[in-house]
Amino acid sequence: MKTKTMLISQHSRICLTIAVLAILCLAATPDISAQAPELEFIVGDTVIGANPTLNIILRNYIDTVESFRFWLQLDRPDVARFITDGVTLSDTTWWQCIEVIDWDCVDSVEVTDSVHNNPAYPWDMMYIDTRISYLAALDTVNTLIGGWEYVDARSIGGQGYDLFVQAEADRDSPPVTPGIGYPQYGDVPLIKLNLEALPLPEGEDFAEARVLVMTDQLDYFLFRDEHGDSLCVYPHDVPDTTFFRCNIWVPDGEDSICVNYERVYEPPYDSIDIRMFSVPYLDTTCFRTQDGSIIIGEPWMSGDANQDGYQNLLDMLLIIQELYTPGGQELPVFNLDFNCDCEGNLLDILAMIDWLYYYHEPAHPCTMPEWESKCGPIE
Repeated sequence: MKTKTMLISQHSRICLTIAVLAILCLAATPDISAQAPELEFIVGDTVIGANPTLNIILRNYIDTVESFRFWLQLDRPDVARFITDGVTLSDTTWWQCIEVIDWDCVDSVEVTDSVHNNPAYPWDMMYIDTRISYLAALDTVNTLIGGWEYVDARSIGGQGYDLFVQAEADRDSPPVTPGIGYPQYGDVPLIKLNLEALPLPEGEDFAEARVLVMTDQLDYFLFRDEHGDSLCVYPHDVPDTTFFRCNIWVPDGEDSICVNYERVYEPPYDSIDIRMFSVPYLDTTCFRTQDGSIIIGEPWMSGDANQDGYQNLLDMLLIIQELYTPGGQELPVFNLDFNCDCEGNLLDILAMIDWLYYYHEPAHPCTMPEWESKCGPIE
């Protein structure tokens, strides 16, 4: 009887386990109605001082990317900026006139490549466009755009608190420079951006700045494939409404006709003209973006019980005292939470022992901004 009972009990546990797994599988089933993105643009996170380089990640699953432009802004211009040591570059092009009317050239063709290959090649006009480039902000070594023919970065605001980046794989031919093939899963950075920290405001030991991706205007955020087609950009019909006010009616009366009118932007008005026109827009379900963050200075870390900048035996003893000795100091949970799970308990002590004495990689602590983002305000 005892054996039979044991078998029934085991059978029940097996059935219960299967049922639980079935429920978990149903809960974990993705929503097939949700649209998977075709491209993802991800700004990484970094700590200036330990690593002043910010990685930009591109994941593209369907199309080749041959050119792009994007604009980033820092929400804390008082604590960090992009490195923008400018150098003057000159873009020089040569042109040959192919039609002249009354001594004026009315049609011409560019012969820059021919002049480069043969300085004696005939040309009629030379055009020089001088601009300031900030290539010091970029690092393309071991990135997806290493070897691209055109890469440029500049601070539109001029102070380094923003950075506008443009790149094109195949600008001059031959030879043909290929773009970024697919699929890419973010294993190699798209590009690396260099940052520098500014003196922290008085009273701040560290600061966090968000790196914001500006996608509101396609002039500042656009990716194209090898055919020059914009990726994840589609037309959208919008109304254009115009208001008019009549100034002169002839004759003056019920059946009169307006012979003079003007466009107005507020009432009163006599007529409205509504026309539909198509404008492009970025489909954010097709192309998803993610802002990044940078830490400046030395942030406090969770589990640093005495907040001395180190995590060692003293912190472990203080955590034990706080948890198991009556009349503790009532430290915030942030000070006790070594494994960054939003709680202070025995698991934090065990994780710290494992890290201090067995040199295992722990369920690691997190910075104060990370902890507050995950767990809420420190109290």
